[in-house]
Amino acid sequence: MPQFDSDGVPIHYEVFGEGKPIVMVHGFAASLEANWVRTGWVETLSPIRQVVALDCRGHGEAASRTIRRPTPGTPCRAMSSG
Repeated sequence: MPQFDSDGVPIHYEVFGEGKPIVMVHGFAASLEANWVRTGWVETLSPIRQVVALDCRGHGEAASRTIRRPTPGTPCRAMSSG
């Protein structure tokens, strides 16, 4: 399973076909499998393009990072520091 590191979170991706690359990013609550493979997009595009599809954080085969919940009075900057 190919993956790359995104700020300490492993992100799963797949590459299909050859040619000029096109990057496919799925919508909310989905995955590369659900949006691009099962719907036939990869099969349709891969004969003419190199399809690079990824799972966003916390979706499909990608990992997620625990998100801290805000508490009253917590500055936004402190919450976004990861």
